[in-house]
Amino acid sequence: MAANIKEMKNEKKEQLFQLTNEFSRIHLNEEYDVVIEKLINKMARKREVPFLKGRIEIWAAAIIHALGTINFLFDKDTEPYVSSPSVIYDHFNTKQSTTSQRSKQIRDMFNLSYFDSTFGVESVNKRSPFNQLTTIDGFIVPKSIIEEEFVISNWEKRVAEIIGLSLVKKAYSDLELSELLQVTEERLLRYHAFLQKEMKFPFRITTKQQIGLFLIEEHIDFIRLEQDIKVHHLYGILVECIQKEEKIYIPLAELELDESHENYNLVNDYQDWFWNYR
Repeated sequence: MAANIKEMKNEKKEQLFQLTNEFSRIHLNEEYDVVIEKLINKMARKREVPFLKGRIEIWAAAIIHALGTINFLFDKDTEPYVSSPSVIYDHFNTKQSTTSQRSKQIRDMFNLSYFDSTFGVESVNKRSPFNQLTTIDGFIVPKSIIEEEFVISNWEKRVAEIIGLSLVKKAYSDLELSELLQVTEERLLRYHAFLQKEMKFPFRITTKQQIGLFLIEEHIDFIRLEQDIKVHHLYGILVECIQKEEKIYIPLAELELDESHENYNLVNDYQDWFWNYR
């Protein structure tokens, strides 16, 4: 029987990791491994996961091409250096036109640009001419004249309370927030206990998958939060589910709910915290 969409997504994601890691091992470095993993995970969290359609080798090549483009991979003054995009096409046995189109699709999808704060490799971003500049009231000014801080958001305040923190300041530096709100096993267990009381179970989600010419609906019944190990060191809080009369476990961080769902706000806060601070 054909795998459901969730299983297909995980299978395709794992294939992307394997394909891109092989290229990175030969031509790139650990800095690229970090941004490649980030990009694949972000693509997998899209409501319509782009890499479920088309050859997986083309998506792997496009991911490398997109990240290489914004990180000056084809500039001989940058390390690592790849002499030409054709090295990517040859490695993955893909065509230039198809790969470059997919690469542009990815860059447009996530607004990727040079010196990208999320997907720029560390060694390139350190050379960014924008590192010493910021904007105040629409004016670009040197960072040296201010101490940049971020006003903590409402969801971060809610999460801090759940994991037992008292945030006394209105604004924090990026480094302070990273240290304060870091995801740990102890905090995941606190969050598990909180959600155990607040989330409404059971509930059902209907998924759709294309099998030939037919669109087949499948139901997943969410029974409760996992009660034995409670949290996983990689996937965080797990949810116990029934699908086709079989018990399965799904990471809460990957659960997709409509905004109208009664558990949406609870799950959304948890996912924002898990993906931003783990």
